[in-house]
Amino acid sequence: MSYGANTPFHFTHQGADWSGDEMNSWLGTKWNDTEAERNTVINEFSQAIAIANDNNIPINIGEFGAYSKADMSSRARWTTFLSRWFEEQGFSWTYWEFSAGFGIYNPVTKTYYQELVDALLHNPMPEPTTVHTTTVYESNFSSNTNGWNLSLNASATGSLSIDNDSLHLDITNKGAEGWHAQMTRQNIHLEANQNYQLSISGRSPTGRSATVYVGRDSNPWNAYSDYYSPLFTSNNETFAYSFKMGNVSDPVARIAFDIGNESGVIIFSSIKLEKITLANSLLYKNSCSIKTWPNPVKDDLYFSGDLLIKSIELFDISGRIYNSYTINAQEFKLYLYGTPPGLYFVKFNLESEKYQVYKIFIRE
Repeated sequence: MSYGANTPFHFTHQGADWSGDEMNSWLGTKWNDTEAERNTVINEFSQAIAIANDNNIPINIGEFGAYSKADMSSRARWTTFLSRWFEEQGFSWTYWEFSAGFGIYNPVTKTYYQELVDALLHNPMPEPTTVHTTTVYESNFSSNTNGWNLSLNASATGSLSIDNDSLHLDITNKGAEGWHAQMTRQNIHLEANQNYQLSISGRSPTGRSATVYVGRDSNPWNAYSDYYSPLFTSNNETFAYSFKMGNVSDPVARIAFDIGNESGVIIFSSIKLEKITLANSLLYKNSCSIKTWPNPVKDDLYFSGDLLIKSIELFDISGRIYNSYTINAQEFKLYLYGTPPGLYFVKFNLESEKYQVYKIFIRE
């Protein structure tokens, strides 16, 4: 079974003219390699994997790639994750493509994009980037539908009900289109240029799919996220998807499920939307004084503080821990010989656990 991978589409095809004018609004979208971003990819393959396992069919990824309008660091992180994850699943794969908009070779300079070559062939699977989350919406189905509504159109019929702390959606007669039955939750506050994760936990006694997205609650009813397709089975499962709010802020957006093209029951145990912030972008308020010098630095970075520094962690610009050190001192010299040039964050863990201080420096 051959399968293409272009998830998340707003990242992989940002600025691609043939994908529609709206793709220009997604220029600058990054792949930070967070757990939420990875789950967006993994969940999109759940149905294909289920079919392949049931029928003993191997999966070949016939094409995958991120368009050149995305920044190279993000393309390399995305390509590394997909390559290694495909291999972990036992998939064969083919990269799209050699020397055009997605390619690994520059025909003008006659050189390879080494970052992409390494991503495809050499990079190990890294740990996901650490994030902090803030809840925007979390369901509570203990006594009512928690603001969820079901709208029915054309020939679609169905109902919403609460049972055993879960939301029961029952489509008794399907319509001709998915939107002929829509389950929606309004008044979702989205901030421009923020990253979000949508998590859905549920099951279907007979098995059925849905289309879910986060978008505008008025004309033209466009989606801010991609359109996701969770496949609900008889086992309760959690599906997680991430997206960046590429539009202006919308304080009255909605979460929408298009479920009108199939009959059947879906039982939701939880629906949650969270704002995601990279850990290295949250600079803790300095509760003590720590000095670092010089900046920029070549080989030796000095620091001193008025409290005992228990340990430090060195992060690269993507948020991954580059190295960590046990200190137990108020003054220290960090040797950076062999550390690649770039922007780094140092996290200081102090003698009192409530104190964490971040400093930024540039390695020449």
